[in-house]
Amino acid sequence: MEQPDFAEYQDYARFYPLTKGVVIINGVLNEGSAAVLQRDILMALEHSPDLLRIYITSPGGVVSETMAVHDIIRAISSRGVKCYTIGIGFLASAACSILMQAGDRRYSYPNTRYMLHELSRSSPEHEKQSESMDVVAELKRIAEQMETLFCARTGVDVKRLRKATARKDLHLSAQEALEWGIVDEVTYNI
Repeated sequence: MEQPDFAEYQDYARFYPLTKGVVIINGVLNEGSAAVLQRDILMALEHSPDLLRIYITSPGGVVSETMAVHDIIRAISSRGVKCYTIGIGFLASAACSILMQAGDRRYSYPNTRYMLHELSRSSPEHEKQSESMDVVAELKRIAEQMETLFCARTGVDVKRLRKATARKDLHLSAQEALEWGIVDEVTYNI
């Protein structure tokens, strides 16, 4: 009996969902993974020009790359394509505060967990630079941009967000994420 080619199966498992308008974001977002995701989103759009379902399970990653994926999703949505973001497993950091907010409708499976925190001064973009005033100013600008995006979409007051995440992680259940406005609905029926 001939053994199935695992590489072929991996290709099939990766590309088949795209033909159904499904994109899966799994893992840390960095330069490489963000480029693949942007390509996958555009490929899925070719197969499903009316609706994209974007499943997210990610600990976050590089803010600039996460914003790039967010912008692609919002650009597609602005062309009239419905884009649903669906939280599965665990979403943290920029995956929760930026990516999840890109969807026209934001869903969560009941057992999904969420984590928010303030922008770290040791973000990958700046870890090798000295703590110059320019770096501090840029980090502050990025943090304010993320807060603005998050608060505009969730309806959360920026003071409440800052207080809840100051020097600590804020862990939320799916129901708590609904109460915070991070998701629109907690359900299995998507």
